[in-house]
Amino acid sequence: MGVMYGRINQYNKAKIYYQKSIEKSSKTNYDPYLNLFEISLITKKPFEKYLATEFKQLFKNNKTAMMHHC
Repeated sequence: MGVMYGRINQYNKAKIYYQKSIEKSSKTNYDPYLNLFEISLITKKPFEKYLATEFKQLFKNNKTAMMHHC
């Protein structure tokens, strides 16, 4: 049980560290696909579904931004 708890604790620490590194890199990395994919790995949401919802939100917020992005 102690070994399992240790592994879970290590996993959680690694997950938090990875999340922070993605947040930091997203400020300098301009590839939205990569960032969405990395975030979907952390949140365990399906990538395609997450991507679709993000782009729908972007399209609702700013149609011109969507046109320039494509």
